[in-house]
Amino acid sequence: MKNMDGRTIIATELNEAFTEAIDDYGGYEELSHVQRALIERFCFLEFQIRQWEVEIVTEPKKKHMLSRWVQAVNSLQGIAIKLGLTKVEKKAKDLTTYLKDKSKE
Repeated sequence: MKNMDGRTIIATELNEAFTEAIDDYGGYEELSHVQRALIERFCFLEFQIRQWEVEIVTEPKKKHMLSRWVQAVNSLQGIAIKLGLTKVEKKAKDLTTYLKDKSKE
């Protein structure tokens, strides 16, 4: 998501979802590359599912997309299960680290 043009609505929505999910799992520094990659895929798939839902509801001829939607929702659920469904609190910094970070601001 880093390489997306941040001026587009899509990029903004995806980046917001990614940041929120990263925070839900304790912050960027706490996650492995694989976990961050799964979160990116989760956010993209969630966005795509929302787009399909609008199409399915507003365009009766798009009902054939329902099977694709079901597959995507199942995939989304699988990614969520791999990542874990419980929100993780960020680890508190020790006082020395906190003060060092504050002095850099």
